[in-house]
Amino acid sequence: MTSDDASTFCTRRWIVLDAIILFCVAAVLATMANKIVPAEIQLSEHINSGSLAQDRIRELGFETVNLAQAKQIVAAGDHLIFDARPTDSFVRGHLPSAMSLPSREADSRISEVLPLLVADQPVMVYCSGRSCDDSIDLAKLLQQQGMEKIMVFVDGYADWTGAGLEVEIGE
Repeated sequence: MTSDDASTFCTRRWIVLDAIILFCVAAVLATMANKIVPAEIQLSEHINSGSLAQDRIRELGFETVNLAQAKQIVAAGDHLIFDARPTDSFVRGHLPSAMSLPSREADSRISEVLPLLVADQPVMVYCSGRSCDDSIDLAKLLQQQGMEKIMVFVDGYADWTGAGLEVEIGE
């Protein structure tokens, strides 16, 4: 091996090492950012297309709700409304009269809401918006508990706040 070959090998080795370090730093920073943003980014499969999300929700047997319908539901006060987002997101802000039932904790917390669940009671669930599957996961769990009238507010909290509508803060 000549000195030029050794130099080239050393340079390539440093480039690879730099790339690995850069990748690790980026991964750590992305994970930290994901923990502090209000609408946590899911690290799993997303539904990004509105029509795809609505089609999937309907295939599962749930009705979809748009912003105008969600406003009417909140105003009427005759639906149970569940926020499927993580508790810290709920505390920072949620739709009026909504109850926190994070989809990732729902199996262990469903007993808290079972007394409220009556099969024909209309229910609306929501999460962060179109890129979030938490509301669909919660809707499936509520369906397994015997709920029959489940609606999913597809655009969720992002659409609600984007329209400048009132939110409640805290638990």
